[in-house]
Amino acid sequence: MRLGPCAANPCTEAHRGVCIEQGAAAVCLCDDSFRDDGAGTCVAAQRCLPNPCQQPNKTQCIETQGATTCSCDVGFRDDGRGGCVSANPCATNPCTQPHRTVCVASGTTAFCQCDSDFVDRAGQCVKVEACTPNPCTQPHRGQCSDVGGAAVCGCDVGFEDRGSACVPVDPCSSNPCTQPHRSVCTSGGDAGVACGCDMGYELGVTGCELIPPPTCVGQHIAGDAYEPDECPALARDMLAGVPQSHTVDPVGDVDFVRFSVDAGARVVLEETGGVSTALTLYAPDGVTVLHTASNPDRIAARLAVAGTYYLGVRAASPAGASSTTISFTHVGVDDQADSEAGANTLVPTTAGTALSGSFEYGGDWDVLAVPVQAGRVYRFEETSGTDTYVRLTSGAGTALVPTQDAPEFFQWRAAASGSLFLGLRHANSSATGSWGALVADVGVDDHSDTNSGATSLAVGAPATPGALQFVGDVDYFSFTTVAGALSLQVVTTGGVDVRVESASGTALTWGSSPATLTLDVPAPGTYFVRVSRAALASYSVRVAH
Repeated sequence: MRLGPCAANPCTEAHRGVCIEQGAAAVCLCDDSFRDDGAGTCVAAQRCLPNPCQQPNKTQCIETQGATTCSCDVGFRDDGRGGCVSANPCATNPCTQPHRTVCVASGTTAFCQCDSDFVDRAGQCVKVEACTPNPCTQPHRGQCSDVGGAAVCGCDVGFEDRGSACVPVDPCSSNPCTQPHRSVCTSGGDAGVACGCDMGYELGVTGCELIPPPTCVGQHIAGDAYEPDECPALARDMLAGVPQSHTVDPVGDVDFVRFSVDAGARVVLEETGGVSTALTLYAPDGVTVLHTASNPDRIAARLAVAGTYYLGVRAASPAGASSTTISFTHVGVDDQADSEAGANTLVPTTAGTALSGSFEYGGDWDVLAVPVQAGRVYRFEETSGTDTYVRLTSGAGTALVPTQDAPEFFQWRAAASGSLFLGLRHANSSATGSWGALVADVGVDDHSDTNSGATSLAVGAPATPGALQFVGDVDYFSFTTVAGALSLQVVTTGGVDVRVESASGTALTWGSSPATLTLDVPAPGTYFVRVSRAALASYSVRVAH
């Protein structure tokens, strides 16, 4: 028998051990998984060149022990049926339930959340009704408005927002005094308003009547030791602290006294004998009326110009005549500036810095300069018990906290370093009295106003305390959890509004404390707790499964 040329395999070159017969000759070919490189050498074969994987989204070729495997492209996954589908489970939104169309991916799992303005209630997405039941329980702040799923509490009818509280609308803001020549509205705090005569008029039989120019007609010497004194030209000198007794007789008689003061002097002119009189204070020209008073017959004024002033005194009733005692008190200069210019400085400390002063005349504003540092919170308070209006302005005179009567304190975070100005005035614009002021450095805000700087809460950890420290303060907390039921506990001494939000700011649940809020967490991730309130408040917050 003839043996072929491959019987005794002559192919001994590395990786070229495959022998085939071609006629009487032996031809050596490359081993399996190897190929001829064209230069006579067998090299390892690359089975993925050219790429045999041409199925859509499955073009990744992998060689394994001489075999090729096709796998899914990046961003796709095996669907278990030989094909590749998108790795994002929300690429084709599977969330089709009513009002639950927000898809959130966690790995390869899609979680369906409620749409904006809807919240999960026992597995159902229901429309956010932030004002049902009404969470607005602060005194006089019971008007609830739904703003983007959050309850915003506004002042009741007849009240207005003054910083951190709803106070009665200033009854003089829309002047109710409409009688002819009687349009001077004076707010008496809780006592309402009084309508006074316009400058140059006084109360008479028919209402507010024009004060006639002083005249020396009708002068007489009978009556009292100061006669004749019927006009400024005949006025008798009056010394501070030395009362004078006058007889306003006959009917219609007017007695005049005069006194001299320096610029800025504060004076009190009053009837002290218990007789009802009408007082008229004239400027140094003896003609211009500066102040009038009747019931009570007392004038407290600050006189800006140095000179000699005149006081006319007559019986309050045009038909009456009586003896009266007039006193003049020179109080001195105003203890505090009336505006930002020249204001004395009150430096705040952590324990609080106190100062007292006086409202020396009707409408007297006392203004204090308070140096502040940017980002720090300060407390401003009136402490005397006098019914007082307080306000806060910037160096440019801009109202930061508008004039408010109740409460007589507020806290403010300084946006920039410099000076703020605390103003105080008696609530009764014609009254005098004492005041006490206290300013304190409270420190920096305890928690961030935005979710980007939220304080982290560990689920199940002890409660974290917090405080709403100034007008407009909002505190944010964050927690990270897996899907499932979660209980949010908020405890407070002042009552706060609480809202749990997604990272996009969508409200998931809300309420007012003290309360325990329950949330079915729709997907693993980080969530935020927003704490707010129109007033200052202390609270603590805890999250737990």
